[in-house]
Amino acid sequence: MNQWYQRYLTHQYQNKDSATFYFDKIFDLAKTKQQIGNVLGILNYQTITNSYHFDLENLRVNIKRMDSVISNTNQIDTVTYIDAYRNALLSAKGNYYYKINDYPRSKLILESILDKIAQGNDADSHFNQVTKINTLDNLATIAIKTQKKDRALEIFNAILNIIERNPEAFAEQKVSYNLKFSKSLTEFGDYEASKKIQHTLIDNLKGYSSEKSSNFIKSNYQNLIRNYLLQDSIDIALRYIEESKQFYNKEDPFEKQLDLLIGDVYLKKGDVEKAVRYYKKSLSSFKTYRNNKKHEDIASVYVKLANLERQRSNFSESFLYYQKALQQLSPQFTNNTITENPDPFTVSSKIELVKILREKLNGLLEGYKKKKNDEWLKASLDTSYDLITGLDALKPEFESKVDKQFLLTQMYPSFNSMIEIAYQCYVNTQDEKYIRDAFYFMEKSKSILLLEATRSSQAFEFGNVPSTIIDKERQYRATIIHLEKQQFGKKENTAISNAIFKVKNEYYQFIKDLEQQYPKYYKLKYKTDVIDVPEIQTKINGHRAIVTYHATLNSLYSITISKNDIKFNRVVFDQLLRDEITSFYQQLSNPKLNQIKELNTLSLHLYHRVLQQPLEGLNVDKLTIIADDVLNYIPFDVLSFSKQPYDYLVKKYDISYANSVTLLSEASNTVSKKGKLIAFAPTFNGSLTTAPAIAERGDFGPLLYNTEEVTNITKYFDGSAFVGNEASIASLDTYMKESTIIHFATHAVANDESPDYSYLAFASDTTALDLLYVKDVYGYTIHTDMVTLSACQTGIGKLQKGEGMLSLARGFNYAGAKSLVMTLWKINDQTTAELMDYFYSGLSEGKSKDKALHDAKLEYLNATEDDFLKHPYYWSGFVISGDMTPLTSNSFSLWWLLVLIIPVLLVFIKIWKKN
Repeated sequence: MNQWYQRYLTHQYQNKDSATFYFDKIFDLAKTKQQIGNVLGILNYQTITNSYHFDLENLRVNIKRMDSVISNTNQIDTVTYIDAYRNALLSAKGNYYYKINDYPRSKLILESILDKIAQGNDADSHFNQVTKINTLDNLATIAIKTQKKDRALEIFNAILNIIERNPEAFAEQKVSYNLKFSKSLTEFGDYEASKKIQHTLIDNLKGYSSEKSSNFIKSNYQNLIRNYLLQDSIDIALRYIEESKQFYNKEDPFEKQLDLLIGDVYLKKGDVEKAVRYYKKSLSSFKTYRNNKKHEDIASVYVKLANLERQRSNFSESFLYYQKALQQLSPQFTNNTITENPDPFTVSSKIELVKILREKLNGLLEGYKKKKNDEWLKASLDTSYDLITGLDALKPEFESKVDKQFLLTQMYPSFNSMIEIAYQCYVNTQDEKYIRDAFYFMEKSKSILLLEATRSSQAFEFGNVPSTIIDKERQYRATIIHLEKQQFGKKENTAISNAIFKVKNEYYQFIKDLEQQYPKYYKLKYKTDVIDVPEIQTKINGHRAIVTYHATLNSLYSITISKNDIKFNRVVFDQLLRDEITSFYQQLSNPKLNQIKELNTLSLHLYHRVLQQPLEGLNVDKLTIIADDVLNYIPFDVLSFSKQPYDYLVKKYDISYANSVTLLSEASNTVSKKGKLIAFAPTFNGSLTTAPAIAERGDFGPLLYNTEEVTNITKYFDGSAFVGNEASIASLDTYMKESTIIHFATHAVANDESPDYSYLAFASDTTALDLLYVKDVYGYTIHTDMVTLSACQTGIGKLQKGEGMLSLARGFNYAGAKSLVMTLWKINDQTTAELMDYFYSGLSEGKSKDKALHDAKLEYLNATEDDFLKHPYYWSGFVISGDMTPLTSNSFSLWWLLVLIIPVLLVFIKIWKKN
């Protein structure tokens, strides 16, 4: 048996048939001698061999054999290492389902192995730790394959924590870890860090001669070649291709992937014929390797051929290859018609489906631009809708917010193509239905994560979920937030990393169980519809227009919706215009009186470029702006509509903002609770700054007017002002559930690099300040009517495609606030107190929120005699977003209206009766 076993190992990775020959001899002898341990051992090795050679049928057979031995052997628990064999069987099953693209089932099985190891008595044994590493390794591979960057990095961190405890004992596992980790870094765009690992691996592995080491070397070379290709370092990639060939055997299973890389190199070099030759060679190898059955690996080669034909303008051939790629993902789909795409719920991989549809969409649009084939334009519109359907079907598979954002960032350029397609259809036909298509694409691209958070909150409220389950979900979130805050900005802490990994695994499983147990919750949470134009027009009154923007690399699209009209415009949106907007923001946020003329000129110029066309012909006095890209930096009420000084739009319109029209509609539909105002004005003694009293609310010096501000606004609404040491996070936590309005007059800091760690400053019982991070706010449930963030740069943060500004204000959006008052730059302490007094006075009179802020700005300008203090810096930095419904009804005005109307009605009735 030992002799046969040694020969088996010699052929395990080189010759499948020879390995199987010796496997059969060992297996039969072990069965004859009733050596159950040896039977399970050789079956375990053979499943590894089957997996390596992609012999799926024999892999399935040997898994069944192993399962039968474990299930049907008496006193199986007396077999040495039986728990390890049970885990090995689960690992083989997980690997099998991974290879047939059933990632959810594979993931479920692999995670069960981790649970079994954790619950066992010898979880820390070397064998179990190796099993745990290999299992995590496979889970990381699934995460990479399904584009879950955040999840993959968490898993890799967990693997590294195990390896670093005993690096010598896990030397082979560390090689595998570095291979997979470097591959993930390349996949997610961190090329330099990836290359550093790959070069080290090449140097370390060259001295080894085993077949397994040879495979590691080949894998690493391929990762390195791909890395250089992605950076267009073609000659270096070609050099490493030649250098790696010495490690390949005849009919090497790694060769098919190398052929793909060689094809990529020649395509980039412009030698298309050689590229085609290598792609087709690789295609043939993949088909043989996959037993001529459909598989996404074959689909990926077809996509490369499609893109190649597209590059040389052979669009008909290109589209046929895209269809062949799509056919590989679904047993039922065999259609070669370019308007047809597979149902996302029948495909083997939704992530591969949306990737292929993305490429197909780009190809159809490019083909239309070059050939003006109307059939291709129609097909591109159909494919746009199918791509969105695929994305909607895929999103529930993503647990992490970071991973969802990564997915949406990858897919965002497709929304640019969709809107361009709809605009081209509209230009060709002047049919308004294409404006509705474009609006649908815009809405599907905007604030997707924020909309999902809103719907998730609604799902808990209306999805028949028991309060105990809701409390448990909040406990999980609070624990994760607490641990991540402990880890942020500090040296890597293994204990905290492990704790985060463990609790996130539990939380993700908890959510999956919740979605299965409460179907109504699932349906509400993953509701995919967005508001359409006819519904908007029934909701808005004749005084309001909504202008929604979408910026692409070279164009700015806008759709204007009023009660009875809809318009679609496009203007050039080049780098010059972006630079002008940035310059405008800098001039607004850093006031210089001698530059006011220059500011007004630029303001008028931007009005002509950005807003004149959308407003043309409208008779409204209220505007809702859904901004995009750098437009988020513009307070639109400071745009000039004429050459006259100070002719700003604030004189003509009440202006508000929204993240998307769908979010605005859903905020308007929620019922406001009746409660009180709570306002916070902590005292700052200057201990965190060298400055004495300062004018701006951003540098932690003493604020001289924030106490006056909160005291003034409580005159207009029933509520409480928390000042000094009472303005604490503990006070907020205690009273926020009872509040209709929450007002913060404090310091704030925006963190552009890590938006979740932007914060508001509160008082504390200690000498240090207490900081409320955006990450903390994610854990809140705030169903207030309005939150006012009277602090510096609360509406500014990292600009994220589709999601807008990742700012402090966004955190309160997530928490459920219906409307937000926020700031675009560092605000002045004294003038802010004055402006807020005017604003809350208007709110108390029953004005809509946008009207109250509009009137407050005009009152401030009329009351201010100092020309310097009239600079837009002092008043236009405050903007308001969300639902604009008044906070209170103006019962006094209604009463007097009735007093005036009733006598007139009585006179009218008397005359009517007489006649």
